[in-house]
Amino acid sequence: MNFPARAAAIALLAVAAVPQGCASSSELTLEDGRIVAPASDGTLKVTVARSDVPLFGETRTENGRRVFEPRFPFKPGVEYHVVFEGSGRRLEKTFTIPPPAPSPPTVVTAVFPSRDVLPENLLKFYLHFSAPMSRREAYQRVRLLDGAGKPVELPFLEIGEELWDRAGIRLTLLFDPGRIKRGLKPREDSGPALEEGKSYTLVVDAEWPDAQGRPLREGHRKS
Repeated sequence: MNFPARAAAIALLAVAAVPQGCASSSELTLEDGRIVAPASDGTLKVTVARSDVPLFGETRTENGRRVFEPRFPFKPGVEYHVVFEGSGRRLEKTFTIPPPAPSPPTVVTAVFPSRDVLPENLLKFYLHFSAPMSRREAYQRVRLLDGAGKPVELPFLEIGEELWDRAGIRLTLLFDPGRIKRGLKPREDSGPALEEGKSYTLVVDAEWPDAQGRPLREGHRKS
């Protein structure tokens, strides 16, 4: 997750009690998801508030300032505490990252192939979404119905690691190859997933959660 570069985007909280010799200073800032102190030498410690365990990350000097870059991005809604000691002074600040602005509900934007008549030996479908989706849900959330509205049994090759693109917005659904090629046992036992001359409907469940845990705005059907 990327954080705004402007310190004004941070919800700053007053430190409840500052020990003698300390200062709560606006000189400690958050820039591009990193904590920045105003001096090049000194120690910079970042913890979750009310914890003494430092966050994992890298501390270095850049352009005359001490910078802490966390190994993992700061999480919205979590309160963090920063202490800088150097140049004869001690600075403290407590801050939280505001939650991101609500985004529109996720929808299915396209299904490929998009044409109405498909070959019996079709190898795959591509499902495109408007935002990143949750993982390990695909085979429970996508169904293929026959012309009578009955589910086709196990039409897709169910892979442990679902075939998502890096952004998590395009899913590749492979048809079971054993039901495509003639003479193979899965086709002999269960028949082809698609049969020439018959009608089918691909159904995407509206309750499929996106990466933020929200259900789709609506289900999707392609006939």
